[in-house]
Amino acid sequence: MRDQVVGRDYLRRQEEFYREACAERLDDLATGQIPEKNYAAALYSSTKYMMNVVKARYSGGDPIDTVIHDFEGYFSLLERYHEERMKLDPCMRLQWVNLYWGNYNRSLWELSCVVLLRLPAEFLSRVAEIIDARDPGAVCKSGRALYEVGNNRGKDALMDALLNKCGSPGPQGSELTHKSHYKKLLAVIEAEPDRRPMLMKKYLNGWYAIHKRYSSFFDLDKITEDSGYCGYWSFESALVVKLWNIDDSSFRDHPHYPVDLVHW
Repeated sequence: MRDQVVGRDYLRRQEEFYREACAERLDDLATGQIPEKNYAAALYSSTKYMMNVVKARYSGGDPIDTVIHDFEGYFSLLERYHEERMKLDPCMRLQWVNLYWGNYNRSLWELSCVVLLRLPAEFLSRVAEIIDARDPGAVCKSGRALYEVGNNRGKDALMDALLNKCGSPGPQGSELTHKSHYKKLLAVIEAEPDRRPMLMKKYLNGWYAIHKRYSSFFDLDKITEDSGYCGYWSFESALVVKLWNIDDSSFRDHPHYPVDLVHW
């Protein structure tokens, strides 16, 4: 067991529930029960279910090399979802591709897993393309406002720094899209090497509180049989530790740091 909040049996039940939910949604797609205009939304929910399968298996203590297969299954669905969302009219696509809170965190998780699970280079290339959602000239006009749709490289200092460090070169943004959540993590990257362990520990110590403030899924006091809990892990912290070769000896036992993804 890696998670210290619930037991293995609980996590196995969550894994089974989300596998079944994903299978049912894909069956609805295959049998024509979902209209074409809703394909992107259906595939989005399918990817969320598989994301939770991966998280539940990691939390339950499964060997990392056995979790890879499920993440590859997730990635296959992600590619289908991306294909469908890019077919949408720009104004319909906006909510699915821009670096809003939910999309941003999913992208961080996807990039983290690709690197930490040591997947082949083509996965990194593809996840970078999916995060970018490049479509030159795609805009959405709403009243007097004009929003660029996708084309995300160069728009966020942290995401760009991670992608560039991974070996997926692109423009480097200077602003953070979600400052309250990630300014401390960006500070780790920008600090001198000898200060990074201390700053990462500081980021992890505040990680749960800042996420709880913005998401109803983060509430340790309300975990029940049907709450859907699969673990609270700061995957992006492990990614930064791995990419910048940070000594994690001072925080490797932190309850939200997925240490086994760094050392396996």
